[in-house]
Amino acid sequence: GVQTCALPIWMWRWALISGIALAIGLISFFARGGLNFGIDFTGGTAFQVTVTNTSPNAGAIRDAVAAAGAPDAKIVIVGGKTVRVQTKDLGQAEQQKVRAALAKYAGVSPANVSVTDVSATWGQQVSGKAWRALAVFFVVITLYLAIRFELKMAIAAIVAVIHDILITVGVYALTGFEV
Repeated sequence: GVQTCALPIWMWRWALISGIALAIGLISFFARGGLNFGIDFTGGTAFQVTVTNTSPNAGAIRDAVAAAGAPDAKIVIVGGKTVRVQTKDLGQAEQQKVRAALAKYAGVSPANVSVTDVSATWGQQVSGKAWRALAVFFVVITLYLAIRFELKMAIAAIVAVIHDILITVGVYALTGFEV
């Protein structure tokens, strides 16, 4: 007769949960247009200040920096009172306007607003190096698993590594956490 391989119900349950997690991650990835890369990868200007006179409000901060010439800024409130504002790459004059607006909002001197400027070229270099490092890592892991385990186990381990990477990317895409 025909021999069937009946897997225990718990195996199907975990496979279903894993498949749903992968599907949600992939849908989030494509629906959001990819991952939320920080300025280290894309380039731009980041400002950071600790607010002393009030509780930070993302809407009010966005209004303040938009009036200073940075309408598409990303606002992140870190901790309770620290604010990080990320913008496209700004020139010195624009940086000073945004810095002054943030200082006024936070109730501090402009010297207390830190500014980090990352050029788009630097961001592209970092992105390229990150992709190369990921490729080298995957090749090394694949070679190690192929040598260390027998073929079936090596293939299963490689599939597990790919699965874990996809789950991680899915979590970042779903939550919008900055990479």
